Amino acid sequence: MPFEKDQHDVDVSAVPETPDADDRPDQEAKPRRRMRWLGIAIAGAVLLLGIVSLLSALSRRGGEPEAADLNTLRSTIASEEEQLRDLQAELDNAEQALADKQAEYDKAKTEAEAGQPDAAGAQRSLDELKADAQKAQETYSEALKAYDESVDAVAAAAPGYDDAKAQMDVLAPYLNYAAAYEQFMSGAADTLPGIENEDPEAEVSAQSWYESVVLPAAQQAGLQPPGLVEYFPAAVQELAAEPSAVVKTYEDALAASKEAEAKLQEANTAQEDAAKAYEDAKNAQKTSADWLADCEAEIARLEKRVADLKDSIEQVTKSLEAHRAELKKLEKQ
Repeated sequence: MPFEKDQHDVDVSAVPETPDADDRPDQEAKPRRRMRWLGIAIAGAVLLLGIVSLLSALSRRGGEPEAADLNTLRSTIASEEEQLRDLQAELDNAEQALADKQAEYDKAKTEAEAGQPDAAGAQRSLDELKADAQKAQETYSEALKAYDESVDAVAAAAPGYDDAKAQMDVLAPYLNYAAAYEQFMSGAADTLPGIENEDPEAEVSAQSWYESVVLPAAQQAGLQPPGLVEYFPAAVQELAAEPSAVVKTYEDALAASKEAEAKLQEANTAQEDAAKAYEDAKNAQKTSADWLADCEAEIARLEKRVADLKDSIEQVTKSLEAHRAELKKLEKQ
């Protein structure tokens, strides 16, 4: 302290006399007063610094916004606007994809419900095609049964056919003579077969024709025709009755068998076509069902995507509106 001297330089003669006990309190109070004023000064400086800082902060909040804050806010708004445009474009694409997939699904579902075309090209449901296939199978079974029966009928008529056919081959000319005779007698024909008459005006009797033409040939063939021509037609027809019936039975059975075979082939083709149409419809239905299930899953995914995009757009829109309002407020300050 300024009133103290170095102990080495003390001048004994200059040292005053020791003060009395009453003077010591005043000397001890002086340093304490100095320390108190120093603390008060420091506290005042700190308080003043706080007031200045507070006023500065209040000035910043109540005055012009800082340029850095405005730029940051404007950049945020621009980014959100760009994000909003991207989200809207993506939403438009997702909604269009959803509409296209829904239309595709509706069309496929309608076609699936309508069924599949049959062999004739008519639309049939799966149940109808199944019924058609069953009916075609029944028709084929009936045709097969009829064909088998016709084959049996042919087999039953076959014995004796060759002999009967041979007999009919022998009797055929005489049956023709008998028919010619009947036509001649009825006036439907003017001549009789086998007569060569040099004189066209010469009268030829039926009996003379019979004796000259028919009897010799019949006897030579081993037949025993009656002597009078008038009995000839009935006699030859009687001879031909049994072999003719045998031949007719066999040939009718054979014709019926060929017809049954044709119907069987037709029924078989119809059965195969109906069965194929039904199998194709079942496969198409399964494929269609799988596709429709996949399509439904895709529609569900697109619907969720559209909903998510709408939520995102709503959130970004709210944030953008808030930032725009904040910017507008700051720009007015």
